[in-house]
Amino acid sequence: MANETQEQTLRIEDDGTLRGLPSGDFIYEGDIAALRDHFLRECDEQLGRWRWPENPDYVVYPGPVDAVFERMFGPGVKSVVLRESDGMTKGYVREEDLGGPSRWPHVEAARAYFGAHPEPKPWVDAQLGELWELTIEGQDHRAFVRKANGVLLFATDTRGSWDPKAERITAGHRIFPPAEKS
Repeated sequence: MANETQEQTLRIEDDGTLRGLPSGDFIYEGDIAALRDHFLRECDEQLGRWRWPENPDYVVYPGPVDAVFERMFGPGVKSVVLRESDGMTKGYVREEDLGGPSRWPHVEAARAYFGAHPEPKPWVDAQLGELWELTIEGQDHRAFVRKANGVLLFATDTRGSWDPKAERITAGHRIFPPAEKS
């Protein structure tokens, strides 16, 4: 039996097994990989970053935008894609993406991030009695929020009624009541 004061040394064997636990137990390579993944996800969460599942070497740091951020990456940049293996970074603006194929993994990582984190659509949370300016099927309309059969809908003067979650609504802002100033 080992002396209780003797130091235990953790070591990873050639087969990937972790040995030297105080209990005499060991952890298999697959379990070590699961632990690595867990702690990496935990670290990503703490740092406020998103890791691209298709290529985990790429992480996306969403804003906040401040003066240093804008000096480094340009005005309007909302996120930065980092390739961890070499530190290569690229600022990215969602609105500048013209779509289509890309041969740049930074762009693909940013597209994946924005696909997983769509921009908020404030009109989805519209309240009864509000008046909104909406873009529906490419046309601007004023719409009043009303209730029909217990469901909130946008009623427009020319386009009928719309569910606030309708994909044909692509933009909007509340007109009345006016937003509170902070």
